[in-house]
Amino acid sequence: MICPLFTYENHPAGQQVIENAKHMKHKEDQYLLFLSSHLHTDYTKVKAMCEKKGIVAPIDSQTFSELNAVLHRICEQHKSEIQLHEFFSLVVGLLVLPSSMIYRIYNPCHLINTVLMMVCIVYYSFNVFHMRHHKGFLFNKQFYDRVSFVFDIIDNLFMRETSQWIDHHQLSHHIYTNLNDDYDYYSKYPVIRYDVVQPKLWFHNYQHIYVFMIYCVNEIVRLLDKLPIRGRKIGVIVKNYICFIGHYTVMIYLPYVFGCISLYNAICLYIACYIPSSLVMALLFQISHNHATMNHIVDKTTKITSFDQFVDVQIKESISWGGLWSSIMFGGINYQTEHHLAPACSPIALHYFHFYLKKKYKQYNYVPTFADACLNLYRNLKKQ
Repeated sequence: MICPLFTYENHPAGQQVIENAKHMKHKEDQYLLFLSSHLHTDYTKVKAMCEKKGIVAPIDSQTFSELNAVLHRICEQHKSEIQLHEFFSLVVGLLVLPSSMIYRIYNPCHLINTVLMMVCIVYYSFNVFHMRHHKGFLFNKQFYDRVSFVFDIIDNLFMRETSQWIDHHQLSHHIYTNLNDDYDYYSKYPVIRYDVVQPKLWFHNYQHIYVFMIYCVNEIVRLLDKLPIRGRKIGVIVKNYICFIGHYTVMIYLPYVFGCISLYNAICLYIACYIPSSLVMALLFQISHNHATMNHIVDKTTKITSFDQFVDVQIKESISWGGLWSSIMFGGINYQTEHHLAPACSPIALHYFHFYLKKKYKQYNYVPTFADACLNLYRNLKKQ
């Protein structure tokens, strides 16, 4: 039986992915677009939808059927836990985070509230922004439609340019993980060298030292993604510039005006706020894809032509760490392998799915803690 939490209306691939696939030149590319999203869905409806759209449906396989059945069973068994987590995420996104931001405008030097706000931003980034743009944020549809504008405002002011994120993350990283077409993985070069296939420059001998300073400003620099205008519609350009200005208005100018502090102090407080959260968010991605036991695939131009091959890439090129509480806090991103196989799936379900994959696949990569994963990242950066 299909878990009612995962309905056709909330198809994790999302209508935009379907539209993108429809206009892809090669049939293989259409197929690849779907590989990253289809585990825990009604596969019969997926194929019917593909036929209706005139595109190639993902090829069914024994592996797909097996993993899909396991996820459906997990979601059904832990349905109440999944719904509780989603309700908690709703409260954080609609009440706690906005309230802490408003309070900071009037009391920018309040340490406890500032810490609360940054923790909420990290939580929101993975449990709301990350999940909802993977089409995995599944509240009551009518209620969600009424409040989604609040998430849109927060996304645009504090996260990043959504359509670009989908292209780079969902349609690149989640399909070609650690391969040549993975924008998220390879775009950091030449500043950072993550892979032996990249030419080594003299300063890469010191990257295990300076890379963490870069991570500390990663989220601040990301805001500049909103500014480029080439290839974008005028409406998108205007919206992005308004959001860019709006971010600094809310985070710097309003605290300066209403918080009775100098502009210099407002800027310093802003930077101090974003350094720890930026470091954490950068590390959460990098420790999952840069590890001494990874990079099994010598040919980075590998083309994925079957679901089994897709699973093999995700098992070899990702690593999981931590447990249930890490999964709740970081939206299941700690279970990176599981997340890549089912990106729109609840972090609660990914936690239980982890035990199945760990037992089934000998090459499955796992370390117990966040500290272990960070240490392995450091060693890998030093080795490259």
